[in-house]
Formats: sequence, C-alpha cells, structure tokens
Amino acid sequence: MANVQDVQAQIFEEINDPSNKIMLQVQKKQINRDEYLKEIETRCKKEGLNDEEAEDIVYLVDKSLWGFGILDDLISDPDISDIRLVSENCIRIKKNGKRMDAGIKFASKAEYERYIEFITNRNNTNVSIQNAAQVFTDKDSSKTDILRFSLVSDLCNTNSRPTLLIRKIPKVKKTFETLIKQEYCTPAQAEYLKKRWADGNGILVCGPNGSGKTTLVNALLESTPKDKSADIIQESEELFCDSHPEMIFRKVIPARNGSAIAYSLKDLARLALMESFDIIVVGEIKGDEAAELSYATYTGSQAMTTVHSNSAEEGYEKLIDYGLDAQPNRTREHFAKQLKALNTVVFVKNYKIKQILEEDGFDKINGNYIFKEVQV
Repeated sequence: MANVQDVQAQIFEEINDPSNKIMLQVQKKQINRDEYLKEIETRCKKEGLNDEEAEDIVYLVDKSLWGFGILDDLISDPDISDIRLVSENCIRIKKNGKRMDAGIKFASKAEYERYIEFITNRNNTNVSIQNAAQVFTDKDSSKTDILRFSLVSDLCNTNSRPTLLIRKIPKVKKTFETLIKQEYCTPAQAEYLKKRWADGNGILVCGPNGSGKTTLVNALLESTPKDKSADIIQESEELFCDSHPEMIFRKVIPARNGSAIAYSLKDLARLALMESFDIIVVGEIKGDEAAELSYATYTGSQAMTTVHSNSAEEGYEKLIDYGLDAQPNRTREHFAKQLKALNTVVFVKNYKIKQILEEDGFDKINGNYIFKEVQV
C-alpha cells in the first residue's frame, strides 16, 4: 500500500513539471475541472489510499490549480483585506485592520518564484525589464472578492525576489446600512453625503492607504441620479454599480510586452470631457490626471475622486499640487478655482469617517478655498 505523502508528492511533482503543461492548460481552460479531479481521486484509490486520504489530496490539487494554493485560505478569509508576499519566509496579512504574520511559508525560493509566475500566467501578465512593476485585477478567480495584484519584479527589489501585494475588494458592495452597522459612519453622516452627491456636489475622499476610501465611493455611486450620465475611470477594477442605466466603467491599459499602446488615467479623463458626461469619477488621483479633472469640474461636470493623505486639508492641497505639477505655468489660485465644484472633502482613517469639510469661501491672499467642518 502506498504512503499518502508519497502519492501526494508524486502528483504535485507532475503538476509542477513544466513539460507536462498542466498549469498552462488550466490557465487556458483546456482542462475540465471536475473530470481532472475525478481522475486524481481514482488514481489515489488505485494506489490504496482510503476515501479520506484521497479526498484530502483532491482538495489540495483543487486549491493549487483552480484556487490559490498556499494562499487559498487567506484569500477566502473575509476578515483579511490585504496579503503581502515579501519572500518565501515572509507573508504578511492585514486582518481586521491590523497587520500581522500570516503564519505560513513557502518551502523554498524556487517554490515562491513559481507561485508568482503562476499568478502572472493566470492573469496573462508578462514581467520584463520594460514592465518590472505591474498592477492587474482578477475578477473571476474568487467567488467573493475582486483581487487587485501589485507586482514588483526582482529587478527592482534589493532582496532579489519579486514582491506581490493582493488587495481584496468585496464583490458584494457594502451599502450605507452595512457601513453604519460596522461603525464606518453614523446615520447622519451617511444621509448628509448621499444628499450632497445626489444634489450635484463634488466629493473628494482622502485618507491613508487601505483606510476605506474606495468603499465610500462605491456606496455613493448607488446614490447617483438615474437621469445623469456618469463615466467611472479607474486604474484597477474596484468601483462598480449595476443599478444605474448610464454609468460607464473604463480602466487604464498599461503598455505591455514592449507595446507602445497604453491608455492612462489622464487619457481617459480627457476622453470623458470630449463625451460630455454629467459626472466624472476618477478612482484615485496620483498625478497629472488632476489637471483634467479640475478642468472637468470647471466646465460643469460633477466629480468624485480619492487621494492618499493624512488629513482632509492635506488631501485638497495635494490635488492642487498634482495639477501644478502637470501644468506649472498655471497658478495655485487658478487650480483652486477650477476645483470649486469639488466642494465636499471627506477624511477616512482606520475604516471610519473622521471628518467632513464643506467649502465656505475663498482666501484671496493664499489662493485657496476655505473649508468649514460639518458637524453631523
């Protein structure tokens, strides 16, 4: 009778052998999942394993080929929002808002690098000198979450290893009712923001990385009036809304495999202006797309976006700085006036709304709008 460890090792050796092309066939959907797993079960029983032992190996094969292998349980855990692969010995997670060790490791550097390659192949992403840093989204592999991957190859890392951050975005959008229960916001804050957005005011959501900015934007999209057209522009596919009849979602297309063809946030924002949308939403402002957004608000479009910052005031200032970096011939006052319609600033931290500001006049001396805190 065969030893269960030996049978398992032999099966996974065959799976991981590049010459067998099993991984490649799975990625190209050339292997039927149910039929292949049935073959594995039959093989285990022929080797003399009992039902429980065969079932365990089938489960591991299923996780490895159609799930996420060693990370499968982490990705399935609803309390984990971020998974960071630093090396074969260092896997970190963010669970219930706190960062900690995942408690698992890869067997070797080679296995770690094979796993990274498995993720890139599954998502049809090529890592090269021209594309050493990649951001891509997987909407299909997880039943519960959209997965955003941020991959940096060993070419950029001093530890000679690729690093991978996996960000989980729930497919079931969190409504304001849910956010109130989770103490993300109060009922008064929710009603205030929904009304501001529905009434045509612009909203800037600020906060540190992973603070819940996208969560708030997603909830607010549901309050968009049905008689307005909206263009949602994003780098990663995190924003979604199925209830609006005229809400178009567009994503950045990075240059890949040496191709010069690419569409940036700036390109898509400029396209939105040409198409005369009532509302323009940019998932996150990181650079010169701020200038296009400011022009959109100045010409009458309602807007919403997010920016990384440590306070509400800093977020607004950062937006102006991005605009000045893109168009240094303009003045600070010029960009501030163009952003007038972005008149509501929300600061979130640790998955909680900390502050809401509302535009309350203009400071001609410093060339900035004055904001007052909203007490709700």
